[in-house]
Amino acid sequence: MIGVWIERGMASVDRMLVPKIAGRGVGVALWIALGLSMSVLALQLFLAVLPQERSERFEGPFASEHPGSRALVVHLNRESPVRFFFVSRGDTSSHPYRSGAQITANGLPLGPSHTIHESIRSGTATSGSFSHWNDYVLFTLPAELSDEAEIAIEVAYELAVHKVWVEAAQILAFVSIALLGLGYSIRSKSLFNSWADFAHEWIMRSAIAFGAFLFLLASLYFLCITVAWNDGWALPTTAVFFKVPLLRTLAEADPAIPHALLLFAMVGAILSWSASGNPDTATNVSARENKLTAQFSRAGLPIVLAWFLFSVAGTWAGIPRAADLSANAIAGLVPFSDANGHFTQTFEQVMTGNWNTFGSRRPLAAALRGAGMFASGYSNSTFILLQTMAIAAAAFFATRSVMALRGPWAGLTFLALTMVLVRAYLPTNLTEPLGILLALVSIPYFVRAVAVGSIAAKATGFLFTSLALTVRMGNMFAIPAIALWIVLTSGSVWRNRLMSVAATIGVIGLSVSLTTVLSIAFGSKSGEVGSNFSYTFCGLTHNADWTACERIYADELQGLEGGEAAVAAALYKFGLDKLISDPLMLATRLTTNVWSLVEAVPHIVLEGYTGTVPPFFPAIPWLIVVLVGFIRLARARLMSGHEVLFWVLFGVSMVASASVIFADDGIRVLSASYPLLFLLVSTALNTRSAQTGASVQRGTHNAYISYGTATFLAASIATSTISLPWLAHKRDVLGAKWLENIPLETGQDLYLSSRYMTGFLVIPDDDAPRRDVASIAYSDYRRIIENSRVESIEKISAPPPPFGLVVAPGLVANGGTLLVVPENVMTNQEAKGWKITYLEGSYFRRVEDAESISPQEMISGR
Repeated sequence: MIGVWIERGMASVDRMLVPKIAGRGVGVALWIALGLSMSVLALQLFLAVLPQERSERFEGPFASEHPGSRALVVHLNRESPVRFFFVSRGDTSSHPYRSGAQITANGLPLGPSHTIHESIRSGTATSGSFSHWNDYVLFTLPAELSDEAEIAIEVAYELAVHKVWVEAAQILAFVSIALLGLGYSIRSKSLFNSWADFAHEWIMRSAIAFGAFLFLLASLYFLCITVAWNDGWALPTTAVFFKVPLLRTLAEADPAIPHALLLFAMVGAILSWSASGNPDTATNVSARENKLTAQFSRAGLPIVLAWFLFSVAGTWAGIPRAADLSANAIAGLVPFSDANGHFTQTFEQVMTGNWNTFGSRRPLAAALRGAGMFASGYSNSTFILLQTMAIAAAAFFATRSVMALRGPWAGLTFLALTMVLVRAYLPTNLTEPLGILLALVSIPYFVRAVAVGSIAAKATGFLFTSLALTVRMGNMFAIPAIALWIVLTSGSVWRNRLMSVAATIGVIGLSVSLTTVLSIAFGSKSGEVGSNFSYTFCGLTHNADWTACERIYADELQGLEGGEAAVAAALYKFGLDKLISDPLMLATRLTTNVWSLVEAVPHIVLEGYTGTVPPFFPAIPWLIVVLVGFIRLARARLMSGHEVLFWVLFGVSMVASASVIFADDGIRVLSASYPLLFLLVSTALNTRSAQTGASVQRGTHNAYISYGTATFLAASIATSTISLPWLAHKRDVLGAKWLENIPLETGQDLYLSSRYMTGFLVIPDDDAPRRDVASIAYSDYRRIIENSRVESIEKISAPPPPFGLVVAPGLVANGGTLLVVPENVMTNQEAKGWKITYLEGSYFRRVEDAESISPQEMISGR
């Protein structure tokens, strides 16, 4: 019925547009509109590639933001004659590190930039801090200046085309092209199909040739890594950036590469749809796309591996990119905030036998990280490399399966969206990359399940999705939703129904059992599985976020005995009491969260967690094409009933989960569910018939999605996560027990050897990069620190370069500390440990003296 309505509507549109488009005046108007809109988009791209800077001078005294605030404020671009077309390129909520503004006060530079507004208002920010937000600047003056009439500040900022004009230009360009294409197809459908077929052939030949070129580049990159490793580079994946400076420019553009791939896939899908309208050309289209799919199957794995490794290597090489998740991994080498807790808990478990609070909250994630670190020799950079390679391989096989069912454009769209999601997380110690890895592993099984209805495929996909959500808890309602889908689509045969029920119970039982065993074996009494959800629940009942109840009930929580478990129990009680007394508060928060999810979906899909949409990418037209793709699917009935049911139940689970957790960094919390969301979105660019896609899936021999492989992977996860962390503790692989006998003087702390530290050496800008340790030029280091905004917590006290910034595990509270260390701490690989004395700092502790522990002292300590 829906298909009939759509066909009637399209026929009505055709009748209305034929006489108008056929007219020469309308055609000329459309070409003029297209020219104007493309001019606006070209100007936007020009300003992004070659930024145009504007300076404004403001005389003091300056106005306070509002009474009681210590933040001073100036408004930019108010007097410009073109202010309604151009705006200042300030930070926004979706682009928090976009601004490159430079500010001076009486010639003194202000900084750090991108400072949190609340810290500026409260006066806790470093003097001179500022934030260029939209078209205004919040700032504080340097300590040596006071807000008087003779003070003047100068703000240099970049210009950008106003968002309204860019969006209008995108829509106008898309509509103009669509109407012109429709007009030509109505006038001469055969000629239009021939043109589309010619363009499709050209783009396919280009794609195949470019794929061969990328395979060659990937091979050369792996060769460079091998040579650099043989030459003694500590991070051999980064050597090419110093040997071929042009690659640094490519690495700076790395966040935009997925969008280039998305744009290419969109154009390819449109040409495929247009050329397939004629049966004579449809066969040619299918044959060409099969060639591209076959090429990706043969050569795609090294290309994807090289792409993912190159992205991480750019971060490690000290290339300051705003889209990197510097707030959790400074230069990808110094775990910070939550990532710091996840990194140090691995060492704490080896030394004490138990995880810290972070590890106890998510046992499977902590155990996977522990097993990975064991395999990496407790080198964090090696662990990140292995993690990245595993994610890249999973992304390749997932993309390959999507291509087999939906065609190359759907597969490339899935791959691009996956990179948009995962690139920020790749060099981090967070749980997100591990959860996304397991979610990607599930994709080929779900693809096969919706194509051929295999119960085994459904159960296997469900297994890895359950493990993914156990690692990165978020969309927990997806577990019952998928279980219900498996049972409802098992058919009318009782044997199949019983098998489906048994499979779902077995999968859930395995996930729960594994989590329970790990929690008993390594869990800390200070933390419980998912105990931090108590903050979320209490905040929901107060129509606030997860931080609210800790402030509201600070007096009641202070001095509470029993660790995090007791705090969680108290918060649940406070939340339940509030729910009973005022249930409307909870209903309001749930509704607000759902609406926030709806608003955020385009950002989730196209920007990821920290990214942006590059100027060349037509976001609105791309979303329209996706919508048109879904309409095509509905008209042609290319989605089976059980696949539609899957997406309905999955969508309900996303909405239900978002209603609970989305206010608490929901874009990040739901990350393990995004591969399934991307599978749905990429389906819109389908270019295969239902019969062809299902036939390819049935006939494809893919060892990766065999159920023996799935069983092996699941068994490996279960055994390695239990055995390897236990073995590491029992064997004392870090030598911590021997270090306990080393005598210390007053004020000294004991740390493990340098090989277990993770961080980088900051060197003067004129010095050559180091091979023996990771090194970053001082100017790049400062830009990375500004992008990360870590100094909003505490300014890093550091000597002139060279110096090291590291996370050093040791026999200290919570297993490790952020240290600013002398050069020799990083370069002395013979030392078996370090006796550290601090100079200053509470969060970033600057080291005053570092005394190495020799092998002879270790022997005597035994």
